[in-house]
Amino acid sequence: MTFHRRSFESVRTGFTLLELTLAIGLTSLLMAAVYGAMSTCWSLAMDSHEEIMRAQVARSLLQQLARDIQSCTFVEQVNQTQAEETNVENTVTEKAGTGVCHNGLVGTDRDLVLYISYPSRNLGYVAAPDAVGTTDRHSDLMVVRWLLAESSGGGLSSAMAGQQTTVHDGPVAGLARGNGGVTGFGQAIETGDINLQVDSTVLLSHEVKGIRFEYFDGLEWLTEWNSASLNKIPLAVRIELTLRGSSPTGDAGSLGSGAPNLTTHTLVVPIPVASPFIEGTAL
Repeated sequence: MTFHRRSFESVRTGFTLLELTLAIGLTSLLMAAVYGAMSTCWSLAMDSHEEIMRAQVARSLLQQLARDIQSCTFVEQVNQTQAEETNVENTVTEKAGTGVCHNGLVGTDRDLVLYISYPSRNLGYVAAPDAVGTTDRHSDLMVVRWLLAESSGGGLSSAMAGQQTTVHDGPVAGLARGNGGVTGFGQAIETGDINLQVDSTVLLSHEVKGIRFEYFDGLEWLTEWNSASLNKIPLAVRIELTLRGSSPTGDAGSLGSGAPNLTTHTLVVPIPVASPFIEGTAL
């Protein structure tokens, strides 16, 4: 009896050091695999969220651009001889007190000035002689300017980029939009008064790294347009927005460099007041 009791008491009831080491090793491998899977899942979810956010930003900006472009006004200028021959009254819109016509649009590949008709929400109009401020309006006509704010852009573009204190990707601060009456804001554009334009311009989106405007004349896409000199308005405007991710890389880079944090969004906006294109007249 005594022999059996001692044998029972000598039976091992714990784990050896080797078994503990193996258990810890296997647990660590399992935790590493779980962490890797969760990390991948989280990264994919964040990337998807960022793509959705950028798509929403691009859609909002393109919709606002399209609304401004399709609100553009244009009346073909008729010279005195044509007016006498056709007995048509020249109804070209003129700036009050200056005799300078404001019609259509003037734009480059990165800067677009539109003369549009957009009623004031609060009907806050003033008499034409009193419309001296950039935001004062004496009619439904107003001027809208879209441009890319970048430190090397010069003029209003550099001024808007210099006002930004946030860290952004390279010299480009984002997309800016200015608007005001044809007398105040329009005159500030014509005279190159940067301070007055800055007062009526806001930076809409830091996510925009690049923008490109092109103008369709019926045959080809052009990078510049001036309705005053051409005496016509383009049939359509093509807008190409390049958006970056929310996490700046600090590398200015060049557009189209294939960086994974850049996406491009394109929209073609037809202009309703443009004259129909007749191919036979272009030959």
